Amino acid sequence: MSITDTSLSSIGFNNLKGGSYGFNQQTGDAALGFTTNLAFFCQILTIIGFCMFGSMAGYKMIDDSKTYTKSVSGDIVNIRCKEIRKNSGSRRSSTTTTEYECQNKIKYNINGSTYTSSINTQHDFDQKLKKGETRKKTIYYNPANPTDIIEVVSTENNGMMVLSSTIVCTVLCLFLLNLCYKSIGCKAYMAFDFMFGSSRYGILSDDY
Repeated sequence: MSITDTSLSSIGFNNLKGGSYGFNQQTGDAALGFTTNLAFFCQILTIIGFCMFGSMAGYKMIDDSKTYTKSVSGDIVNIRCKEIRKNSGSRRSSTTTTEYECQNKIKYNINGSTYTSSINTQHDFDQKLKKGETRKKTIYYNPANPTDIIEVVSTENNGMMVLSSTIVCTVLCLFLLNLCYKSIGCKAYMAFDFMFGSSRYGILSDDY
């Protein structure tokens, strides 16, 4: 085997762990090649998913910073909360947490005109108001449509930072993945980690 030989057939499937797996060399190499390609394909899908999520998050932050440019203090006049229970862990050791999704009805005044709009928030406890009670809250609104409000607005710089970081990380990950694909040792590791990692996940999932 040449040092520069990076083909999967040069791995010697039956000799990777020092023993025979009951396959002939041709069958073993074919199985290993398929597993390697599948492992790399899954990694590429993961990178693409990360890129899409990061890009959408960055673009939304930039768009919100340009849309919701004004803020105003309003009064929360009504809150309706829905209790949501979430289970985490395995069946043998399960933990239940409670969250509340709340719809906040807010009344606010802009240039002498009174508006009433709603925003949704999440909390660790029930936010319901007592009879006749109101709460102050600062909101951000769209000057072109004052009824279009949002609770929190990020800056354009933060959005650009998220977007640029996503692009840099995506390019770096694809570059490293390409280097790995050219290395016979890295390809073998990816293939076996994918095979045995999937097996371990299947065994552990039986506890859930």
